[in-house]
Amino acid sequence: MVMTSAENPVDPAALVDDSIALVAGWLQTATSIETRSERGEVERLHALIDEPAGVHFAMQYIDRVARHADNVLAANELATLARNADLPGFVGPVDRALLHIGAHIAPLAPRIVMPFARRRLRQLVGHMLVDADPTRLHRHMSGRREQGV
Repeated sequence: MVMTSAENPVDPAALVDDSIALVAGWLQTATSIETRSERGEVERLHALIDEPAGVHFAMQYIDRVARHADNVLAANELATLARNADLPGFVGPVDRALLHIGAHIAPLAPRIVMPFARRRLRQLVGHMLVDADPTRLHRHMSGRREQGV
């Protein structure tokens, strides 16, 4: 038994039950105020993580394409990934077309295509990622603190 003080014993099982009830309430509240756009984001995230090929593709895209500082190398990786990947189901028809077009054009015009490829990734998953760069991380955390989060 966990004790907070000599007079007030705390039952760990009660803490677990109370915690589960609290989180269930949070989830219910969050779901009730969720916007249509947020529901779409959640559905896309579920589609990505529910499919092993989706997780693999996303990690390959992030690691081999988006993180490259060199646009020429990133463009070549994009072309290779698009050519060799069996695109997962969460990649919709518009993004499939953009990916294939970008993969063909990127090696010819990497400085033009790669910023668009990175921007599209941020549009899709940016709300789930935080930049590890200290300056950007600090800016993000300050902004969230101002929002009361």
